[in-house]
Amino acid sequence: MNRTLIIFAILVSSLAFHGTASAQTFGKGEFQIEILSGRGIQIQYRTGGGQWQNQGTWSEQLGGTYGQGTRVEVSNGRELTRAVDEAAEGTTIWLREGLYNISSSLVIDKSISLIAKSKDFTKTVIESDGDNCLIVGYGQPAFVGIKFRCNSSQGSAAVVIRNEGSPTFAYCAIEAPRSSGVAIRGVDANAIFKHCRISRCLNTGVRISERGRGTFENCEIFDVTSTSGVVFSVGSDSNAVVKRSKIHSGAQYGINIDGGSGTFESVDVYGNKATGVCLRNGSNPTFKNCKIYNNARNKEGNFGGVTVISGARGTFDNCSVYGNKHGYLVVGENSNPRVSSGTVRDNQENGIYVYSNGSGIFDRVTVTSNSIGYRVVSGGNPRVSGGIVSDTKGLAGIAISGRGRGTYENVRIVTNRQRGVDVRNGGMGTFTGCTIEGNQEAGMAVTKVGSANTAGTPGDPVVRNCTFRNNMNGSITVWRGGKGTYGPNVFSGNRFRSGTGNANVPSIDNESRQAGARVI
Repeated sequence: MNRTLIIFAILVSSLAFHGTASAQTFGKGEFQIEILSGRGIQIQYRTGGGQWQNQGTWSEQLGGTYGQGTRVEVSNGRELTRAVDEAAEGTTIWLREGLYNISSSLVIDKSISLIAKSKDFTKTVIESDGDNCLIVGYGQPAFVGIKFRCNSSQGSAAVVIRNEGSPTFAYCAIEAPRSSGVAIRGVDANAIFKHCRISRCLNTGVRISERGRGTFENCEIFDVTSTSGVVFSVGSDSNAVVKRSKIHSGAQYGINIDGGSGTFESVDVYGNKATGVCLRNGSNPTFKNCKIYNNARNKEGNFGGVTVISGARGTFDNCSVYGNKHGYLVVGENSNPRVSSGTVRDNQENGIYVYSNGSGIFDRVTVTSNSIGYRVVSGGNPRVSGGIVSDTKGLAGIAISGRGRGTYENVRIVTNRQRGVDVRNGGMGTFTGCTIEGNQEAGMAVTKVGSANTAGTPGDPVVRNCTFRNNMNGSITVWRGGKGTYGPNVFSGNRFRSGTGNANVPSIDNESRQAGARVI
């Protein structure tokens, strides 16, 4: 078999990957590109002089014939533009190390390959002062080891994929300090990015719209500077697949999905000044094994790790949401995410905040060390099953008020610094089969007192088949006109801090009995 072998020695640290699985995958090493007769271009990678590891071939992935046609070598922008214009299908254009200045967009509408020959591919740069740097409208071209940089503020993005363009980018970098990085638009536009870095963008790092599609694996997308910018955006009826990647350091949202969908697996979303992930307008993506952290720290307003609004849904499976202002925010009628397993911890305010008639299903979620675990207000109506709510630093593990309600089944509500559950000022909720244990104040406190200790509407929960154990200042305390139905329940080891009275029965004051609180 005839082969042409090109070896690229790469210090991947120059791409600024750091501290995640993708960085560990790269390490410091070298990769090679083989032109395999009859099989296309194959990428291999190794570290420390070890064995070469195949990273797959373009022909296997796309069914193309890359590397089998004419081979051309270029060294400047003029030669590159001419080579692209004259290239037949299947041509491979090798780019020597250097800066390729082009005055207008490089337009590619055919299945050719552009491959950097440099040992340090960050030094092979295609730079444009035109509206865009690269436009792919048709064909299945491949790009390897190239940095694309657009300096114009007039175009939509440095790299534009439209119409029926289906390119693949590997080990590339894209920068657009005065516009957006990548725009994928159109029902037949479908791009693949592997081991790429998209950064230093003004408006958006990646924008997928008009039913476009994009796949991103082992990529890092970050540093969007506009205060209204988004690092990764998916529009109506568009779809993204993102795996083992990092999306971070946006001046606004990390991921914004507005009517679109997608699958995000093992993705880190962090360090964005507003919400890490925002779903809106019927969006229904899936997030699996993701980490969403340190977003909206100390920012005014309701921002946090994940915000689900305007009838969006979304599935979050075994995700870790931590260190944000809020963990999950679910806002508005028909906003209904499904969260299963995973951890919501160490958020500055609420772990899970459901309000303005939002709902959601939370199954076997660990909610710990937040200011409040679940906060449910203004008609919020979550369904919570299994899982644990623990070590809350503020008012309660679960705090329900202002017409908030919800169902809570088989939840362990334990070792919170104040109350296990607080229901007040019109809050409701049904608790079944829960274990409420070891809280520093009452296991459950119910009242009509509103915020700032003002008179409100009675809290009115239903509590049955629950176990109250070893709470430090009463099991169930109903006071100042609180209501509710309690029983049958199990009590043991509860006490009052004063040391007097039987804490192993609900404590209901006269005003509350007259209001209708009752024990079954």
